[in-house]
Amino acid sequence: MQPGADRSGVPYTLDDMADDAAGLLTALGIESAHVFGASMGGMIAQTVAYRHAAKTRSLISLYSSTGNPALPPSKPEAMAVLWRRGRRIAPARSKRS
Repeated sequence: MQPGADRSGVPYTLDDMADDAAGLLTALGIESAHVFGASMGGMIAQTVAYRHAAKTRSLISLYSSTGNPALPPSKPEAMAVLWRRGRRIAPARSKRS
């Protein structure tokens, strides 16, 4: 949601999710962490980073956005590579013999 947007009809916001993630780190006794999120998780990770900077060692936001509608869309060439059938984005895990 954009700053200043009406959240009265939203039961659980990105801020709530980020606060819960930070609270979980605290409950587990983890002082800070490398925060990673993909898609909506990337938006949550970004929110963790700016609301709980002391708990964020680094931030990786994959396939995500700030939600700002004024930003340009992804380039079609980049999206074609990401969505190519059978394309592996992450390296394959090694198989144990």
